Amino acid sequence: MGCRWYTVFDEAIPSKPNISVPALDVNYSPAFKFRTIYRQGGHHRGPYGGEQEWCLRNRSVAEEVGRPPGGSTCHTYSAYFNPKDYFDNHPEYASFMNGKYNLELHDQFCQTNPDVRKIVLEKLRKVIRDNPNADYYEVSTNDGNRQRCQCPGCMEIEKQEGRTGPFMDFINFLADGIKDEFPKAIIRTFAYNVTALPTKTMKYRPNVCVRVCITGTEHLPFTAPENAFALRDVQAWRERATRLFKWDYDGLAHGQVFPAPIFDSYTDRFNLYPKLNIEGLFLESELMVSPRPFVGMRHWVWLHKAEDPSRDVWELVQDFSNGMYGKAAPHIMSLLKLTEKRKQDYPYNLYDFSYLTGAQGLFDKAEKAVADSPKALARVREARLGLDLATLYYWTKAITDHVRSGGKESDWKLNKDTIIARVEPLLLAVQKEGRWLSCGVPHWNAQQKQQAEEKWLTKFQQTVVQPVVNCGRAAKNVMPLPPELETVPADRIVDLPAPVIGFCDGRGPFYEQVDDRIPVPDPQSTAGNAVFISNERMKAFGGVLPFHLGIYDSTGRVGGGARINPDDIKGEGYRLYKMGRFRLSDTAYIYLTGSWQIQIRPLIPFLNPDNPDHPWDIYLSLKTSGPGLPFGDKTGKDGIFLDRMILVRVDEERKLTRGEVRAAEKGENLLASGDFDRNEKPDPKTGLPRGLRVSAGEGATVALDAETKASGTHSLRITRSGDAGAATVSFADPVPVVPGATYLLSAKVMFTDRHISFAFGCLDEKKNGLPHQPDNLVKMEPVTRYLGIGSTYFNVPYACQEKPNSFNPIEMALVIPAQAHYLNVSLGYGHAIGAAWFDDVQVRQILA
Repeated sequence: MGCRWYTVFDEAIPSKPNISVPALDVNYSPAFKFRTIYRQGGHHRGPYGGEQEWCLRNRSVAEEVGRPPGGSTCHTYSAYFNPKDYFDNHPEYASFMNGKYNLELHDQFCQTNPDVRKIVLEKLRKVIRDNPNADYYEVSTNDGNRQRCQCPGCMEIEKQEGRTGPFMDFINFLADGIKDEFPKAIIRTFAYNVTALPTKTMKYRPNVCVRVCITGTEHLPFTAPENAFALRDVQAWRERATRLFKWDYDGLAHGQVFPAPIFDSYTDRFNLYPKLNIEGLFLESELMVSPRPFVGMRHWVWLHKAEDPSRDVWELVQDFSNGMYGKAAPHIMSLLKLTEKRKQDYPYNLYDFSYLTGAQGLFDKAEKAVADSPKALARVREARLGLDLATLYYWTKAITDHVRSGGKESDWKLNKDTIIARVEPLLLAVQKEGRWLSCGVPHWNAQQKQQAEEKWLTKFQQTVVQPVVNCGRAAKNVMPLPPELETVPADRIVDLPAPVIGFCDGRGPFYEQVDDRIPVPDPQSTAGNAVFISNERMKAFGGVLPFHLGIYDSTGRVGGGARINPDDIKGEGYRLYKMGRFRLSDTAYIYLTGSWQIQIRPLIPFLNPDNPDHPWDIYLSLKTSGPGLPFGDKTGKDGIFLDRMILVRVDEERKLTRGEVRAAEKGENLLASGDFDRNEKPDPKTGLPRGLRVSAGEGATVALDAETKASGTHSLRITRSGDAGAATVSFADPVPVVPGATYLLSAKVMFTDRHISFAFGCLDEKKNGLPHQPDNLVKMEPVTRYLGIGSTYFNVPYACQEKPNSFNPIEMALVIPAQAHYLNVSLGYGHAIGAAWFDDVQVRQILA
């Protein structure tokens, strides 16, 4: 009949004098039994009903979830068992960490304790009796918990199956305990956070459903190379669980505030999910407080695609566009297709001169096409908000890149004042209308809701509207290159001004913690704006100095970094600091500050797809502020102003290939203690050979192991518990090396979890460290990533354990930099609970 309910605010009902309905006999089964979207503003009502009515009209089907009193539809561990309730008499019910039972792990409990298991099982039985018709009974880990119990029982399972093992064993126990009395009851649990990795061999019982929260890079197809790790993990869960439920995220980069490619990825994902026999889909889309362009379209298309994956995504998009934007629909479709076409450039390279000017031109045509339709015009202008915000935030970068590539500054025809005049009133008007408001809860009365909305509108004005306007007004057109980089070809430079840095971690100013993300005008800045990081905010991390920059690879769980110490500050005003040379990967991101609060991700737009591990020199431009910092002004607030980050792609000379390294003749092992077999005169403090130096925090131990070894008589074992600092063992005597020569570093390793490291550092002829040494590495499998500065860490991925509980080889070849004469080698285990074993550690020169 042509009726459409696009949002709770917008419907399209055709007017017909007569309606003729033929005899119908329609019977079909949706591809997924359950299809729901979590929208934080779900209790709001528009002129055509509220969230419930919208869901029913669009055939969203939510599952009924059985859970204990006070429990939610997820993260229910605490509702089933809170160790605080038993701790005085039974501390052993709590998690064992750092040599004691404690309550500091988001109420996480010991999952192998027999009494705990009995208590939880009995509560679960009661929940099922009280809710006999529920589709699932949720038993899932507490949110925010990244640790787990380290008692002997839990660690024995973890040694065999990895960190998810104790969780899975616990759920299987519950599943076995209910199957006879409740043969139709299904327990649902999470593959998320601490349980994201599948077990090595253990499988779930048939009456367990795993809700997989692994998503990858949302704007790219799930089968794209950049999402290979996510697809691998989902498929691994498919092999270990007979029932799967998929939790997706509608969380694009840039806080979902700017136009973003997404619809092509829907096609790929909805083609894949049925093949994985996924029985339910859940989309988390909770940031309803921001001007998210086409968010209503995304939700409407997602629901209809979830109901019938065979439907064409772009036909659904066209349907929505026709109903919402009328005569402007062709221009809206052109904009959306333009955005999808540039998906590989998203986010940082998408909003360039070509895209911004082209997209603004399409919106000009769209507004003109519906000038005589107030409702359609209002919808077009609301959709334009995201593009206007992107234009203001990328103003400096877009013009600068255009000029550096041979264009003229005068080519830029967009008017900043015109855009600001559109943005400022519309942001507040749409917010007041309630389209994005998400304050309040359903049981609040009218007065409570009004007070909350007034408070939110005041905050919205102070933390969003005004900063956006100020940033736009202060933005300069063109940033000159620093003198040090003036001779570098423009195509090797990625120059990120403060507004882009402040928006790059996926949240930007449209998030509660805004003081270290919102760009502030600064006439001293070459960009016109800077991100201010206050010393007070960073107090828990030791203050803003040292100022940290790091690289973290989310697939390999490895990284490297550098920092600016107080003594490194060069003087007043903005100064350029070379942070070092790093290899970036398509699954890595750059973070700033000791709190990692500012993150530049994804890095895909910067990388050469033919050589994604290319080395980059990274520079930061910053100045100190306040009397408490070196060269800070005497009246300002203590902190650091960061106005730009510059990445320079480095050309590298040809290195030996992996095959050439393996086939070449090699010299003797230069590490005398690398086999850990000779310990005639052990160090009295450590009990280890005197050639080894140990650094281990509380809760970490290092010892020789005569039972678990790859060869010889001993291996080196590092055991770590809880929040203990990483344990590191270094070879005390630096290895003399030949500048320019290639060396093979190798070892045999076994471990119960990731975050193992095999690191090296180059030293000059006086044995001083080389903090900015080039990363001259030859990639050798199964080491998947190598990032760093000074010390470079070999990532040893969990997947390289082809044979569980056995030693596996790792190796890496290094071309010694010209200024290096010695090599430091160290072994480490950190950010993980369990044990790691090292054996046959070698450094050998490639002779031919």
